[in-house]
Amino acid sequence: FAAPADALTVKDNNFSVYFEPSSSEGSLGKIAQIFPQEYNIPIEVKAYHTEEVSREDTYLNFVPLSEKMLITGRLPLTNKKIEVLGAMANPALFAAQYFKIKLQENGIKVKGKASIGSQEKYLPENLLYTNISVPLKDIIQKTNKRSLNLYADILLRHLGKGNVKEGFLNVKTYLDRIGVDSQNINLYDGSGLARSNYTTCKTIVSLLETVSKQPYAQNFIESLSVVGDENDIGNMATRMQNTLA
Repeated sequence: FAAPADALTVKDNNFSVYFEPSSSEGSLGKIAQIFPQEYNIPIEVKAYHTEEVSREDTYLNFVPLSEKMLITGRLPLTNKKIEVLGAMANPALFAAQYFKIKLQENGIKVKGKASIGSQEKYLPENLLYTNISVPLKDIIQKTNKRSLNLYADILLRHLGKGNVKEGFLNVKTYLDRIGVDSQNINLYDGSGLARSNYTTCKTIVSLLETVSKQPYAQNFIESLSVVGDENDIGNMATRMQNTLA
C-alpha cells in the first residue's frame, strides 16, 4: 500500500507472505512461502486464525532497530493459502541482492555480500546496457487504473530528475503554462497519500477542463478506471455492478 519509492525498484517494492490453510480457531499463522523467495528477511508471526474474519486483517511492520518484520492481526479459517502483501523496507538493498542472485544463476561468480554504499562517481563511465521502457501513456494507464501509489511517486521524482521538490516545481510550472492556477495546490508526495496534499474543487475542475483540450486528452481518459466493467484492469471493475451507476 505504501511501498517506498526508490531509484532501484524491483517487483514494485512489494513482497508476499503466504500462510498455510487452517480450520483451527485460535491457531497461530504458519508461513508457507515468501515471494519473491529471494527476499530473505526474518519474520515473526503473531497473527491468529479466527472465524471472526472472512479475509486477512493483518499488519506488517518492521521492528525498530532491527531487520526483522512482525506480522500481527487476524487470519480467516480457510482451506486455501492466504496471501498477505508487505512493503519492502530497503528496495535498493533488495535490488542489489536480487541482481547478485541472478548473476550467480547465470554462472557469473560474485564475491562478498550485496550492500548499499555511499554515492560515488565512477570515471570513466562505460555504458553496459540501455533499456527502453514501454510508452509513458501505458505507464500512466496502469498507474491510474490500478491506483499505484508507488508509480505516481516515482513519476514525480522522474519529473525532477530524482528530486521531489524539483518535481513539484515542474508540475506547478506546467499547470501555470496550460492556464491552471497552481496557487491553490499544495503537494507533499506524488501519490496523494499524505494529508498535506490539498487543492480546491475549482482547481480540479479547471484542470480537467484544460486537459480535455490537450493533444493527450484521449490517453488520459483511457487511463481512468471504468466502474463495473469486469473487463477493465482497474480497481473499480467489480464495484457498483447491477446498479444505475
